[in-house]
Amino acid sequence: MTFKAKISKKQFPEPYWHRLLRHFERKGYIHNGLTIPFLIGSRSIIYPGEPLITIEELLSEAAEYGAILQKCAEIGEFVMGAMNSDTRQAQCNHHDMGCIYLADGSLDHVTNAEDKIKLIQKIYYRYVVYGQFSKNNGLWTSFSAEDEARIKEAFL
Repeated sequence: MTFKAKISKKQFPEPYWHRLLRHFERKGYIHNGLTIPFLIGSRSIIYPGEPLITIEELLSEAAEYGAILQKCAEIGEFVMGAMNSDTRQAQCNHHDMGCIYLADGSLDHVTNAEDKIKLIQKIYYRYVVYGQFSKNNGLWTSFSAEDEARIKEAFL
């Protein structure tokens, strides 16, 4: 599967997870991004009662809207960061992940987008299913009170 980018914001309004990333970056809460489970799980706080999106749906939206994906050395997990419009224009469709800019070589060993998605699903599916959206002190847990407050803060 190769992603094709839709760059126009009019066609594709800013997704909730991108707004959350921009807020966390502006506030200095994060440096590289948020984990895939964190982004997916935050939807339960932003849109209570609505179903969560899947890992594949998140990556598909990111491939259309734009995001930076890398392995965070601090926590040892893949994180997604916000992409500004200049970066989005320069990076979209230059590889099999559409507008997802792979900022490091952590996925270089995986040859195509479909296998990259499968790898990320294999790593994070269980955490999403069990509601373990946040990694703190090396352990996956549900959101802390601080996590929840910061997520809500982004949508006030």
